[in-house]
Amino acid sequence: MAIVAIFLTLSHHRASRMDPRFFAISPPGLWGLTLYLSGQNLAAARAYRGHWNHGMAALTFEDPEVVALARGDLESAEQTAKARLSSSPGNTSALLAMAEVALARRTPQQALAVLERVQDPDAVDALFLRSFAHAQTENYDEAINWANRAFRQWERNDGLPTFLRLLEEIGTLENRPEPLRPFALLAQYSRYLAELDPGQRENVLRYAELAIRRGDHAADAYVAIGAIRHRRRQREAALAAFLKAVDIDPRHGEARRWAALSYSERGDVPNEYRMAKGAHDSAPGDPHYLFLQMTVLIHKLGDYRTALDVIHTTYADRPLNWQAHMWLGHIHSSLGQHAPALDNYRAAAALRSDSATAQEGAGLALAALGRHDEAVRALQRALAIAPWSRLHFELGGVYRMQRKYGEALREYEAGISRGGATVDQHTSLCLLYAQTGANDRAVGCYEAVLATHPDDVGARRALGFIRPGVTSTTGQR
Repeated sequence: MAIVAIFLTLSHHRASRMDPRFFAISPPGLWGLTLYLSGQNLAAARAYRGHWNHGMAALTFEDPEVVALARGDLESAEQTAKARLSSSPGNTSALLAMAEVALARRTPQQALAVLERVQDPDAVDALFLRSFAHAQTENYDEAINWANRAFRQWERNDGLPTFLRLLEEIGTLENRPEPLRPFALLAQYSRYLAELDPGQRENVLRYAELAIRRGDHAADAYVAIGAIRHRRRQREAALAAFLKAVDIDPRHGEARRWAALSYSERGDVPNEYRMAKGAHDSAPGDPHYLFLQMTVLIHKLGDYRTALDVIHTTYADRPLNWQAHMWLGHIHSSLGQHAPALDNYRAAAALRSDSATAQEGAGLALAALGRHDEAVRALQRALAIAPWSRLHFELGGVYRMQRKYGEALREYEAGISRGGATVDQHTSLCLLYAQTGANDRAVGCYEAVLATHPDDVGARRALGFIRPGVTSTTGQR
């Protein structure tokens, strides 16, 4: 009854903001919730595993090793993962399962060896597992480093094994004698729980303050504080924490990345760029920091020459990847250098045949070079990959250059039908109707534009020209 009372009380206050993973409806699951709420994370994780072995649990995960891991059945998880790896040596899910098994057995070096084989850059759980492995070896520098890497690309997901592993690792660290507890690492791990349960935010702040007092990775602790302040929309306090972290460690990439994001929210582009550049300078070639710097350079400062220099410097001793070719294509196009833009977009398309944006870039570069037939084929390839509205308008624009007005109208109409067209794109269709003598359709088209954008002067003037005297969308004269 006590468990039920706690559950019902929580439901009125905190539950609405907590992740469903905490609410495992079975006797062991509710006991796990009670233990979790009382701060007994290690025992809570074990109780939750008991839930997944209970008859009331309903596991719906596709990967059988995930089911086995949730239940704590290490032998089954290992056998299933090994079987999958025998036919697919690079299978990410199976490799993660093998790493989970190694961590559960407290063999972190074996886990790290397995994780070295994970090639998927988007496998965020692999980054967290690396952190847990280093924590088990008491290499807290690397544990925090990998946790920071994971957080910068982590999005709340429904991953169960990593969640349970995190609870166990937090509980294990919390059970260490107070002088040996790695408070800065506990602050980082508590950030994960805080995303699933906002009630954990105070724990993040508490651990971070303890770390700062002890001198335990103080810069990382301030980043954790800033992240929580930012989540609470305390923007000034968040920025102050990030800047404090930068003062302590000027080469702390995450502190600078967070500071750049904070300056971006304030509209302070010079300081945003200063922090973005500093983040990349702290770890040259890091794709996340490079992306941040390039985004500011290209899209906010329009400094294409500097962006070009950054790319050439960064990739001076390594082959260009897909993203680098895409940036170079965009930069050269913006500088009116369409031939090298085309070369880079084609190189990007060769690296990723499923990239609609690479084919799109090639098509636009070909159109700018006057190679319209090739441009049509490239844009058609892009549409075959991703039927985006804008691609129809771009293809229609090439047809229009070729005076193939029927084909152009078809593409413009397809673009409108897919939704999301801009006012300029919509009015392009209206203008083409007028140019091809379809005045009734042009009038209807312009009236549709004015129905949603009544202040569009260009559409109103065009409508008045096609149907003299019309000054309103209602047809009044």
